[in-house]
This record gives sequence, structure tokens and C-alpha cells, in this order.
Amino acid sequence: GPEEVREALQIGPEAPIITTDARNRGEAKSALITLVEHALLARLR
Repeated sequence: GPEEVREALQIGPEAPIITTDARNRGEAKSALITLVEHALLARLR
């Protein structure tokens, strides 16, 4: 699950871990939006 991935990659709680099926256009789009939003917010801090 996502928490196992976070632990294995040693990613802090501030980084979003999302599951997605990249073959599904809508899910891939949503994942990309989440990534960009996170990057923009991180830059503002």
C-alpha cells in the first residue's frame, strides 16, 4: 500500500503518495494535477 511505498522510499509525510492506473486517462490526469499542485505549494513555502 501507499504507506509501505512511503517507508521503502523513505518519503516524508508531506509528500503525497497516490495510487493510479496510468492506462486510465482520467486517473493519469488527476495524478499529474496532484503532482503539479504539490510542487507549486512547496515552492511557495
